[in-house]
Amino acid sequence: MFKNLAVALCTLVVLPILCFKYLTVDFVLQNVAFGVNIIENSNLADSTNGWFPLGNCTLSVKTGSPHIIPPMARDSLGPHELLSGRYILVTNRMQTWMGPAQTITDKVKLFVTYQVSAWVRIGSAGSSGPQNVNVALGVDNQWVNGGQTQVSDDMWHEIGGSFRIEKQPSKVMVYVQGPASGVDLMVAGLQIFPVDRHTRFRYLKIQTDKVTSSFPLYLILLVLENSFRNIWNVPKLLCT
Repeated sequence: MFKNLAVALCTLVVLPILCFKYLTVDFVLQNVAFGVNIIENSNLADSTNGWFPLGNCTLSVKTGSPHIIPPMARDSLGPHELLSGRYILVTNRMQTWMGPAQTITDKVKLFVTYQVSAWVRIGSAGSSGPQNVNVALGVDNQWVNGGQTQVSDDMWHEIGGSFRIEKQPSKVMVYVQGPASGVDLMVAGLQIFPVDRHTRFRYLKIQTDKVTSSFPLYLILLVLENSFRNIWNVPKLLCT
């Protein structure tokens, strides 16, 4: 008797909460501009306006970065305009966490999955060894990894990742960090845009169906999983 009563009470309490949450998520997703970059002055046409240095480093704008968007972002966005070829050069870095930053508190919506994409490069001082570079998000007192890569040469490297926030934060800041102190950092074409996971999965299924049937299905799935693991490996730190 008590067991049945407990189940009934749990149903009466929990079910409305779950229904409200999913109705809220559905409403939010209906009002999301998928594929639209929320980073201000991403192409650096207005110098470094909208950006600020995290720490006592120095930001300046240079030219010579890739014009094509990184592969993972291109797979999600499809045909897209070229990047500007401008990048942020970060010098006088005294700590690994110093780099370009931007506040995006009012631009991030709850329950929405955001994809992160950028090109990064390091200065010649990084020749002493591989350097880790990552896009980080400071969400109130928590830290979320938006994507990372290891750089050991003077080439441009892609960073890709994703995140989702499910608790209303008071402040959200995105910044690029990682190389050792004294190593210059270059960042180009940083984009953070909402993605529709259901649409993306349907696209992957179509692509899978197009592959010749002689290719084993498990290998197809393995390739797709490896190709998009950084995009759909959404950090769970803020997801409750």
